Amino acid sequence: MTSVTHDDVFDPDQISSNTSLEAMSRAEIDIQISTAKRYPRQLEKATAKMKAMVCVNEQAADSCFYVIPRDKKPIEGPSIRLAEIVAMNYGNIRIIVRIPQINEREIVVEWAAHDLESNYATAGSVSVRIIDKYGRRYNDDMIGVTGLAAGSKARRNAIFAIVPGTIVSELVNQARNMASGGDKPIEARRESAMKHFRKFGVGDDRILGAVNRTDIGQLTNDDLSDLRGMATAIKDGMTTIDESFPVIGGGDKAKSHNLAEKVGAKEKKTSADEKPAEVPAKPAPPVQQEDQPPATVATVAADEQQHEAVEPTTDKTDIPPAPTAEGLVTLYANKYRIDEQSAEARLNSYTKKIKKCPLAECDARYLANIEYQIQQGGIKPM
Repeated sequence: MTSVTHDDVFDPDQISSNTSLEAMSRAEIDIQISTAKRYPRQLEKATAKMKAMVCVNEQAADSCFYVIPRDKKPIEGPSIRLAEIVAMNYGNIRIIVRIPQINEREIVVEWAAHDLESNYATAGSVSVRIIDKYGRRYNDDMIGVTGLAAGSKARRNAIFAIVPGTIVSELVNQARNMASGGDKPIEARRESAMKHFRKFGVGDDRILGAVNRTDIGQLTNDDLSDLRGMATAIKDGMTTIDESFPVIGGGDKAKSHNLAEKVGAKEKKTSADEKPAEVPAKPAPPVQQEDQPPATVATVAADEQQHEAVEPTTDKTDIPPAPTAEGLVTLYANKYRIDEQSAEARLNSYTKKIKKCPLAECDARYLANIEYQIQQGGIKPM
């Protein structure tokens, strides 16, 4: 006969508690549905409010759409900022984003959306990998940051699963038109777009190549709005600068503008061979043989001039541009997905502790060191 222990007996209090929670949840949803039926949305007014918020200024319009270059055909769409504007004005919807599930290679976030007026409900999930291109798993800090990004994507997908796509498409078009510069002269808008990416060390050839142009004067309104969308995608962590603006040329001859890669390659080469590169010595003057005429001063000078002519030269065009304090603040903010004010405060705290001066007063060599530390994850947010 099998004995029954106390642990095998169901706890009636626990059953009652679970039943109560379920009843409370159902009652909450019923109240929301009743309220939605009593106060239905007014679509025209809601759409007008959305357009007003999207087009309040160029900065707001910039944040409402993204553009990611993929094989010469950019992928564009509405951003999480636009989803927030739509949700707060569309009304009578219920959005649920569940706690992220962290696996070995990816983070999965489940979402659900419910239109309380039509009683239409749908659900889905978003997965984001947590391994780099070498197959190495992210550290705990980066996994946390990636989890927040996955949650934002899940919330955006949930909102746009409920709201009609025609409304969203119209808002994206409004945002693109506003972001292209409005009434400003196109020359000023072109220079402003180029200046924005130059501060990150991106060359003009890479910026123009991203929109298939060869000269700044060829940039159109659509090109300028695409560049704005790329800036939003980089800021939201959907892509990186190197992915959006690949080095022109490709292959082994294309030089990376990533300082961390250059420093890492240099350290690896130094550890493999401690000896510095030997400079070819000048040939010794010819030894006079008994059966040869003596070397004249003109002969020796000609030999030295010929040797100097074949000495290798250093191509300085491969040296990446020096980082700036403003560019490092934006780089740090994009890496950890925080606002630039917090990023600047953290970097100033770091440099004052180590260098005894604020970030803006650091020399170029130390700014390069800070850029390498940011790329390697050496300066964590507080």
